[in-house]
Amino acid sequence: VNLPAKSVVIEQLSRFRGEGHVTLTAGEYTQLTGRAGRRGIDSSGHAYALWSPYESFGELSRLARSTDFVLESAFRPTYNMAANLMNRVLRNEAINLLERSFAQYRSNSNILRLNKNLDKARASLKTAQGELKRLGVEHAGDGPGTGVPTATSGPPLEKLRPGAIIERLHGNEAQFLLVLGTTSRRGGEHRLRVVTARGKVMMLSPTDFDTAPQLITDLELPKPYAPNRREYQRTCARLLKQALNELGIVLEIRRPEGDLRAERAKATRRVEQAQIGIDAAKHQIEVAEGGLAQSLRAIEEIMDLFGCSQDWVLTPVGKYLQGIFHEMDLLTALSLSEDLFTELSPPELAGLVSTLTYEHRSRLDPPPPWYPNTSLKNKVGVLLTRSGQLRKAERERGLPETREPDPTIVGLVHGWASGHALADVVDDTSSVGDFVRHIRQVVDLLSQIADVAPTPEVRECAREACRLLDRDLVAAAARLQETERGMVFGDGD
Repeated sequence: VNLPAKSVVIEQLSRFRGEGHVTLTAGEYTQLTGRAGRRGIDSSGHAYALWSPYESFGELSRLARSTDFVLESAFRPTYNMAANLMNRVLRNEAINLLERSFAQYRSNSNILRLNKNLDKARASLKTAQGELKRLGVEHAGDGPGTGVPTATSGPPLEKLRPGAIIERLHGNEAQFLLVLGTTSRRGGEHRLRVVTARGKVMMLSPTDFDTAPQLITDLELPKPYAPNRREYQRTCARLLKQALNELGIVLEIRRPEGDLRAERAKATRRVEQAQIGIDAAKHQIEVAEGGLAQSLRAIEEIMDLFGCSQDWVLTPVGKYLQGIFHEMDLLTALSLSEDLFTELSPPELAGLVSTLTYEHRSRLDPPPPWYPNTSLKNKVGVLLTRSGQLRKAERERGLPETREPDPTIVGLVHGWASGHALADVVDDTSSVGDFVRHIRQVVDLLSQIADVAPTPEVRECAREACRLLDRDLVAAAARLQETERGMVFGDGD
């Protein structure tokens, strides 16, 4: 029953599952009792369970107190919703509507989890920067816009003092060492007495370094100063290990053979990706703290950015959005405004639209897409580029990213719309049921495009593509579905 009420009565705590009655799960109980309380009318709702000699109060209490199932709201603002709100109410009225939703309530409780995600992202950045340090690269800073990592030359050996923690690159190894003492020989050669975190003591000259040693930090050596004593050296090794752990630095690494520049470039990219993760986590926290109102503001920013609105007023592009009810609504509207659906035959348009409806979900890699001609392939490329720009804008604002278009079944849909037989377009490993479902999804979006397209040519092309796709098995499946729906709702004979 989809009707909210002030109170809900549960007749029994079990349900029949074909072979017998089974006790309700915590999730089922939560879903049933979640109907209690009318939004905007009741401050709380009540759920009643009828007494039964076969069900104990303890059983009911366990279901009511269970934390195994958390009721989540799937509701979130979309571009289509924002466009329709812009067309009907003022911005403040729209915000008030959203703040009364259950999704807003759940958003408030998610802030703690998001802060944990931010801590993990910061830890990833620290680890990635540690990799750079081990490769002889120093990062300019942790925030965006602080510059890219650059190679630096450390101080010469004669400038180092006891207590310095340095990084040594030699061959394919990187070590972190604690300087115990320095000596100077005739001829001006300086040598270092160092200890590793594992307690190994070495005397190093400039020839033992591929590059100048990198100064990491300084450590206060224990007193009395006795660098020649073995026990003192072990104590210093423990202090070095502790200091490196506090800095989040791995004690020693073995650098893969090959181009050091390539390794540094990879490490640099990991730092940049970690920083992007931090920025995204911060935006998600801002969105959660601002609630759905903040999400709506972020959506408005993106709509302004892509020319769909201006100061809560729809542009002609934004008006396309009002009639597109799909997870790829904004990308579809942008494709219409940029004439991406023009100069295509109906089968080609069907193939292009399939990239917006299909999503490969198998664990196996999808087969490479097949395109009937270069023109359609180029249009898919433009669509993917625009998708990347949109996803970047969403990521920067902490919004869920719109799914990337998937060209896997372009050839299949084009073939079916061109009149090929089912056996010619569906191989033995594919499910006919999945094929019908995919085609119905393409038909649904094409019918929406036919209603909102700005030119008669695109509208007619979309309608013709629907007609070509909706045939044989696909049409029969649709009729069967309509018949079953009529029987359920009493519309059948």
